[in-house]
Amino acid sequence: MKYGLDRELISMEQDKFMINFSSLQRKRLFEEVSDALKEAILKGEYQVGDKLPSEMELAEAFDVSRSVVREAIRYLELTGLVTIKQGATGGAFVSEMSNNIFQIYMRDMVAFGHISVSQYIEIRRYIEPEVSRLAALRATDKDLEYLEQSVLLSKNGKPGDEFLINNMGFHQ
Repeated sequence: MKYGLDRELISMEQDKFMINFSSLQRKRLFEEVSDALKEAILKGEYQVGDKLPSEMELAEAFDVSRSVVREAIRYLELTGLVTIKQGATGGAFVSEMSNNIFQIYMRDMVAFGHISVSQYIEIRRYIEPEVSRLAALRATDKDLEYLEQSVLLSKNGKPGDEFLINNMGFHQ
């Protein structure tokens, strides 16, 4: 009987020990590939406009299937980091980062009810002054000319779609 009791105690001690572990998050292969490509882009190994190696070359380099590479490239396209072009001269090209991805993300957050419109406006009120300050500090002569043109078009434009288009140009 003592043996059974000891075994029970050992089992209880092991259970206590196991409770302290949290489950590990395993990345899927396409996430590992996309992370590696993203890191190479952010380090400057690939510049804006550069074509990434072909699916076959990347599959060999990462020792994964072409479908894994394809999924990784699609993910990078969704994040705005690459653009995919079809055809003989096509492939995955490093994109210039823009704020479009952030805008889409925020719009979706509101649409799916994760944040309210008032929270979205609050976020914009917090972020926009700093973005404006940095834009003013970093503006080139060409940027300033574009801004001036956008302001003139907004002032002289008709209400409606034309105003919205000019307003969007100003905010880019």
